[in-house]
Amino acid sequence: MGKVERKKKPITEDSNDKSHIDESEPLIVHYIAASDDHKYMIGKTVKTDDSYTFAWFKPAAAAPGAAEGQPPQTEPPVAEHKEEAKSEQKTEAAPAGAPGTVPAPPPPPPEENNVELRFLKDVTKEPKLKFFRVPRLGSYVAISLTHPTCLQEESLDKAFEAYMDVLKKREEQDKLKQQKEEEAQREKEEKLAAGEEYVEQKTEWQTFQEPPYVTANTGYFVCMDTLGQDREFSEAEKTSAVDTIKHFAMCWTAAERKILTRDKELRAVIKKKGEAFKEKEFVEINEEIEKTIEDLQNDEKTYLS
Repeated sequence: MGKVERKKKPITEDSNDKSHIDESEPLIVHYIAASDDHKYMIGKTVKTDDSYTFAWFKPAAAAPGAAEGQPPQTEPPVAEHKEEAKSEQKTEAAPAGAPGTVPAPPPPPPEENNVELRFLKDVTKEPKLKFFRVPRLGSYVAISLTHPTCLQEESLDKAFEAYMDVLKKREEQDKLKQQKEEEAQREKEEKLAAGEEYVEQKTEWQTFQEPPYVTANTGYFVCMDTLGQDREFSEAEKTSAVDTIKHFAMCWTAAERKILTRDKELRAVIKKKGEAFKEKEFVEINEEIEKTIEDLQNDEKTYLS
């Protein structure tokens, strides 16, 4: 599992949550997990400039070798915050790009999880492929996943703002709707009492929906190899891998939206409780001030008398 990130640098007591990110350095691939027979990959890093896999998913003119039978691909954008990608090979792999009147969760963002596969029939015939151990005969598959994540501070801020705005608009419309219904009921009663015909006027009410969550594309690779097996991946194996990643990405997107929806609603509850506390506190302070003034006035009357 490889994570694309910036190099880390030391922090101080005055550092914020992003001070450890070294913006002056190029992106690296940091391997954070691997299968049992690839544990040696954990902790290793590769510069994206040196990554064959990273370049493999760039347009054909910039690619350091063409995958057999594969059309040119466009490199997905790289985001600052990335998660992990699965790797089961001994070659390097690096991503190419970086959830009453309560509103329903907004629709999914227009971006979709983009999954692309590259296949290298024989790893020994690609001189630019990086190995961390002695190369052996076999094939290599890298699957690129561009994932629009909404688990970021900006997403929560924007989602909360839109959520509160929709709540306010719906509350205002509910009051107006109740007012219109009361006026219509009075008019109906008056007309029926006067023996006149009453024709109900229908009003089209607006539907307020939250916009899609703000997302940032993050890039991943799922990498596999058959090194030491001297065989190619079958079409069934490649199809199964792509289908599994697509299903995982779909579940991942749904889980993130669920988490963000929970967080924005929790922030709204905290805000409401905070306002209620302030209002109560304000009343209690005023009462205390008035009582103090009254006590002083009584003391003054006693003293003067």
